[in-house]
Amino acid sequence: MAAFYDAHCHLSPFFVKNEFDVRDGVCINLMSTNQFDVYEVFKLSKKYENIIPCYGIHPWYSHLFTFDEYDGNLSKEEFKKIHYLKVLTNMGKKIDSFDDNDKFLSILPFPIFIKDYISNVIEKYIKESKDSMIGEIGLDKLFRIPSTGYFGYYRDDKEEYDNNDKKLTNYKVSMDHQILIFKEFLKISLIYEKPISLHCVKAHGILLDIVQKFCLENTKITICLHSYTGSIDQSKNWIKLFKNRIFFSFSKIINLAKDEIFCELINIIPDKNILIETDLGIDNYYNLNLNLKYDNKHIDDLNQVIYKISYLKNWNYDFTKSKILENWNNFKK
Repeated sequence: MAAFYDAHCHLSPFFVKNEFDVRDGVCINLMSTNQFDVYEVFKLSKKYENIIPCYGIHPWYSHLFTFDEYDGNLSKEEFKKIHYLKVLTNMGKKIDSFDDNDKFLSILPFPIFIKDYISNVIEKYIKESKDSMIGEIGLDKLFRIPSTGYFGYYRDDKEEYDNNDKKLTNYKVSMDHQILIFKEFLKISLIYEKPISLHCVKAHGILLDIVQKFCLENTKITICLHSYTGSIDQSKNWIKLFKNRIFFSFSKIINLAKDEIFCELINIIPDKNILIETDLGIDNYYNLNLNLKYDNKHIDDLNQVIYKISYLKNWNYDFTKSKILENWNNFKK
């Protein structure tokens, strides 16, 4: 058993394939977020025993998927246009058309039929993975789509990624579409009885309502609210409903940066419901080109959260580490 765990991390959106090597000192819940990184997550889980693959569609990429199957009655360009008009908003307002001078539509990829993606990719990988989870999935009210069409650099032509193209547009993914994608993955978690790792920004009430309807009665489903930023009252509602099955995961990058809120949450959330994570790209921790293979940065980032919890709980370091390791084992069972 690994001495540490990371309850929620990724491949960075700019990862370079086959140029990093993962140490075995940390057990890693590695999230897939889109169609570009899902195979890499699966492949790495086969290579490293300490990587647990997590399969999902992050809300930031949910617009790249459609519930309408392309049947050839329309041109691909027209089908694509109709899809994005349906699922995107302009800062929350419905879009009636794209500006003829707007290059954004041409940059967006042809949407993937979600039913095929789930059956041919997600379920296939779940069945071929000894241990796996569902994640990262969820809802995000604030995210604005970059002018490149999606966050990260995954394009096959390897064109130089221009920093000037990273600016944010006013386009958002409609909440209705995010919810539909989210529900598809909750269904998968129920079918295969998999733990789920949830992303949520400014939609905690909606998220709780949906998860409650899907998962409350299935007592085998455990839930991780990763880098939790909801309110005290919302955390109490989660605990009241899901008791031992709900876990609040905290990271240095998100939670320690909001120290006052974090301190309040740690005093409210029961000891048995606490997890830790990095929410960062593991390729950055183990990048061979940067000669970081034997660096302790991954463990150091996890330790900073452990030390903070120890201080706030008035626990010694070893007790804190063993307690949240116990919690992690309860989450992943």
